[in-house]
Amino acid sequence: MPESALPIPPLFHTSPEDVRALCRSNTAGTVTAGMAAGFIQANLVILPKAYADDFAEFCRLNPKPCPLVGMSQPGEYDTPALGRNLDIRTDLPLYRVWRDGVLTDEV
Repeated sequence: MPESALPIPPLFHTSPEDVRALCRSNTAGTVTAGMAAGFIQANLVILPKAYADDFAEFCRLNPKPCPLVGMSQPGEYDTPALGRNLDIRTDLPLYRVWRDGVLTDEV
């Protein structure tokens, strides 16, 4: 391999569905960067309904650093427009919980 070539991450060509399955089985690790090349990867924000519209407006005004790629309703755990068989309760390897601007937990 030429010195300038970087190795391809092991799950680079994995489908989004397979990455979600790895997360569900707790075998994805804690970082999914480099998985499912060619598909968007985003952060998840869960907040009280009272702040949802303000946060959506913040994202609209800041589309490059904070693109809003999907939004669900209170109590929904899937967003069909973002993918098939998607469940935010199980499909992320790690959640960070912030309260009043302070990281309080990782679950």
